[in-house]
Amino acid sequence: RTQQAATNERRVHECYLAWQQAQCAQRRAALARAELAALEDAQRSRLIAAGTPALALDFAVHVAIDDALAAQAQLPTYEVWRQQEAAC
Repeated sequence: RTQQAATNERRVHECYLAWQQAQCAQRRAALARAELAALEDAQRSRLIAAGTPALALDFAVHVAIDDALAAQAQLPTYEVWRQQEAAC
């Protein structure tokens, strides 16, 4: 049962991550090209200043932008989303 519960929890969490990524992708696509470029430049500068390794920089910029877009859209945390969603 414990393994089944863990498997189910992982499945639900993966569903949340897919939903969150889709929401961020929609918001990213809705941005004007110049606005997205400015956001990317700001995040890249911040991450470089924080010492992010060059190898991880592009991915870190993408994640930082998604985090900013999720915050702007006030997307719910996993815990809140899980309570709202009946099933995936």
